[in-house]
Amino acid sequence: MPYRRLHVDQVPLPFINGAETTYDDVGAKRVRINGLQSGLNKRQATAQLCIRGGPPPAAAGLIPVLQQPKVAIIFRGTGQRISQMEKDGYHDDVTVLWQAKAWVDRQTANAWVRDVIAPLVAAEKKAGIAEDDSRYLLLADNLDAQTHDTFRSELKRLQVDLHLLPPGKTDFAQPIDAGFGRVVKLYMGEEMDKWLDDDNNLERWESNALSASDRRILMTHWLGHAYRKASEDWNQVTKYWEHTGGLMTITGDFGASKLKFDGVKEKFIIPDPFNANIVAPRSYADPEPEDVAPSRESANDEDEDMIILDDEDDADEEDVLAEFPSGLVQLPAPDASALEVGSNALVGMAICFDWTAVGWCVGEVVRANSDRPQDRRRRCELLRALRD
Repeated sequence: MPYRRLHVDQVPLPFINGAETTYDDVGAKRVRINGLQSGLNKRQATAQLCIRGGPPPAAAGLIPVLQQPKVAIIFRGTGQRISQMEKDGYHDDVTVLWQAKAWVDRQTANAWVRDVIAPLVAAEKKAGIAEDDSRYLLLADNLDAQTHDTFRSELKRLQVDLHLLPPGKTDFAQPIDAGFGRVVKLYMGEEMDKWLDDDNNLERWESNALSASDRRILMTHWLGHAYRKASEDWNQVTKYWEHTGGLMTITGDFGASKLKFDGVKEKFIIPDPFNANIVAPRSYADPEPEDVAPSRESANDEDEDMIILDDEDDADEEDVLAEFPSGLVQLPAPDASALEVGSNALVGMAICFDWTAVGWCVGEVVRANSDRPQDRRRRCELLRALRD
């Protein structure tokens, strides 16, 4: 169920968000220039965002159900000398955590599970939209705190299954990175502007009269309102999940048509694993690890029979090339001149690549690479494919 799929990610928060540009309504007699003392446009705290893949069902009776897990903010310090007056001023819908560098370490990650995920699961069981044996799925990147056994144990106790996304690819696979985190920060900037519309607040701002305590309180309110506003548009939230493949299922709706890849505007096809007519991928003695394939450095410690997918997806020496797909004709290797930077000789031609653990994939060369750094990297990948 989409509402039991969760994704967590960290977003650095400066005190001033959206200060890259200054704008106002046409005809405004006074335009406020964004700015404050130096340092406040740098990271002051970290937001721990966690979003569902879909809205939860309505609960019976009057038992409230959170549309999204509570947002958390991590401030710098221990929190032991914070006055009760400041704590009472925090936004009710924001969980406040403390860490020496305002980051998510192992202790902070475990505290987040206890303070945010545990109450969420308990409330949904009480509301009747989750059973005692219901399981949740949490997608996360490979932050040290989220790969540690204690974090996994805290989640397992709540029947939450942790799935770590492939290292180095999280910007393609994380719904929050697909736009949600950016939207939250933009809305925080809007909340700051609303607060500054009050002349008294503007005077405190311009005279640098805001204390560290004042800023922490304000950040919880701006974050709370921004997070709620960003979460209200379920159509948009669902798109973040769809575009990163977070809602794909192993049976039923494969969801491939919803995927979005940066720089790919043409139509593409992902083979349906349940379609018997596609070219079958090669078989391996052992499957890929459930979460993240070991790095190249740790591969030596693994069983020799296990196939490790390294950063370049190179085929191992013992791999046997799968049978070439029927109906296609292999052409001779292209001339060296066709592989030069800026050459259009291969544009419009088809490329068939035997992708490790996937099988034969067919695509079309749609443009020639320039000499930009990112294109040089892609060119190396294309050269390797063509020469192999």
